Amino acid sequence: MKAYEGAIIYFPQLAGDQIKQAKDEFSELVKKLGGKMISAVEQGTRTLGYKVKKNSQGFIIIYDFELPTDQATSFRRTLQLSENILKFNIYVKRVSKPKGKNPVPNQQTVAATK
Repeated sequence: MKAYEGAIIYFPQLAGDQIKQAKDEFSELVKKLGGKMISAVEQGTRTLGYKVKKNSQGFIIIYDFELPTDQATSFRRTLQLSENILKFNIYVKRVSKPKGKNPVPNQQTVAATK
């Protein structure tokens, strides 16, 4: 499984209950495809840089989740068919690894070896 981050822009007319329902639908979709939800952060209603489907504003939610790589295509297709979503972007999260073969020893380790 890979870690993903998704920025989903919903229609700005959605009310509180509809936003909760949209978040639940997203998490159910991830679980149905064999993934795991990590977090969902609401950014609120924002003005967009350009109109999307005749809307100049959108309600943005940032999701962090894990999903099997073979399910990514069907996941994107399901999001494209959703009626509540104006636009979405899904990114693969990169895991940062320490550079070099050996990590830099701390002061206590150096002092103990002398």
